This record gives sequence, C-alpha cells and structure tokens, in this order.
Amino acid sequence: MAERPEERPEGRPAERLAGRPEPLRLFGSRSDAAVLDWDWVEQQLVAAGTYWVIACGPGHPHPRPVWGVWTPDQQLWLSIGSPGLRRELDGDPRVTVHLDSGTDVVVVEGLVTPAVSDAASTSGSGPVPASESDPAQGSTQGSVQGSTQGSAPGSDPVQAYNAKYDWDYRVEEYGELVAVHPVKVLAWRCAGWAGRDGFQTTGSWVFDPHR
Repeated sequence: MAERPEERPEGRPAERLAGRPEPLRLFGSRSDAAVLDWDWVEQQLVAAGTYWVIACGPGHPHPRPVWGVWTPDQQLWLSIGSPGLRRELDGDPRVTVHLDSGTDVVVVEGLVTPAVSDAASTSGSGPVPASESDPAQGSTQGSVQGSTQGSAPGSDPVQAYNAKYDWDYRVEEYGELVAVHPVKVLAWRCAGWAGRDGFQTTGSWVFDPHR
C-alpha cells in the first residue's frame, strides 16, 4: 500500500520534515507497539518549557534544566548559564536532552554546533531556571556559542525564545543561544510509569549529522 505523502508545513523544506524513522528498541528488543507520529513528537519539543541537558564532560554527569526553543529547521536552541556545562560542551559536543514527562517521553541525542567558537568569548549568563543559575559565578565566560545562520525563514531562535517565554533576550548581554543539532530522537507514550501498564506508541528517528 502506498504511503500517504506527508504534508509540508509552511516555511519548512520537505526533505527536513523529520529524520529517518527506525524501530525503537526497548529492554533489548524491537518494540512491537504502534508507531508514534512524528508530528506529536515535534509538538512536545515546541511546547516544552524546560529542557533537561546532559553533557559528556568529565566527572559525574547530571541533568541541568534550561530554557529553549525548537525551531522549524529542526534545531534545539538552549539558553545555558552554567559555566560548568559550557566547559563540558566545549570539550565534547555530544549532548542528550529530555523533556519533563516520564510517560510521554521525548529524548534528543545531538551535537552542539559549533562545539567551540574561535570568536571572542561571550557571556552565557542568560535567563535560566533558579536551580541552574549560580550567583557566585557572576558573568559566565564561555566559548560555546550558537549561530542563527542556516535557520529556516521565520525561525529566528531569539525571536522565538522571546515570544515563548515573554522575555527580552539580549544576545549582547546573555550570549548566543546554544544550537543542538539532533542526531537521533527517541520517543514513546506509555500508560504507566516506565511502561508498567504497556507502551502505547513508540518511535525513533535518525537525522543526517552532515545536513
């Protein structure tokens, strides 16, 4: 049976609607649950208020809650005020980001792009949840930066950030938003904690790291 052509939202190229779908593996086995729709996953990424970021730096890894936006060009832009997190991302661009829910789960495995900027360092003390800020550190100096180049028309991340959080994000004061390019997105919906009452829908999408 022929697949139904996927509709293209305005301003987004058809070839970048989603990554390449592949079966999600749960508990070591291929999931036999119904396939989760990508549109639902993207809705969660757009609507999320908090993004939990886990870097691959030295020492004990731990998630940090930050603010961010998912833009139509399928990049996640984060406001990172932690000097430690910026140092970790400078050393290793690999990052995992997950949302709040443990039953409607979305996990993004990606790369910070660019990982390290050769430009002058900028302040990274942007508005973040209270648990992420550290007044003792003062202004954060870091070389991890984002870039608005390559964004889809109408998807300026700072404008989207301001509209989402009702904030006036000033790059010259807070530093660039950090761009995360997704490499793989995992998602599932379950009826109970950790799938105790069954997984309803599952999905996994692989993105081109060189796009």
